[in-house]
Amino acid sequence: MLSAAEYLLAPALEPAMGSGAMELDRIREVLHREPSLVTAVLEDGIGDEELLPAAVLFPIVRRIGGPTVLLTQRTAHLKDHPGQISFPGGRRESEDPSPAHTALREAAEEIGLSEAQVDIVGYLPEYRTATGFRVTPVVALVTPPFDLRLDSFEVAEVFE
Repeated sequence: MLSAAEYLLAPALEPAMGSGAMELDRIREVLHREPSLVTAVLEDGIGDEELLPAAVLFPIVRRIGGPTVLLTQRTAHLKDHPGQISFPGGRRESEDPSPAHTALREAAEEIGLSEAQVDIVGYLPEYRTATGFRVTPVVALVTPPFDLRLDSFEVAEVFE
């Protein structure tokens, strides 16, 4: 049986009818329409401790040759998760009204991705980490062209 993430990515990995078009309806079917606090994926070692809310943008880029996923590599000097490959995102700030706002704000800060090019299509189950975070993955379609501007303190590289 496929996980929600594997099921979500299946249409992106195999272009529909050879045209490179994504099956948007199928993607929306497997996603939560709103962030879910009920379903969650837990890392080993999670206990009853208080976790900090965070969100990441799962950006699926609409390319003519087929969809891609936009990822970042964190800089090596960072205290948390140095050098790791990740989605743009981070912890919720007090002014963030929703996980979607957090993910969009962080993507703009980290890689300069404009909210105008992002269409949120849904949410994957919350991911609770052993490092103390409750991460909401916000799945979105991104329409090129876009001009990214990396925050060189946090992001070493961005790639698809």
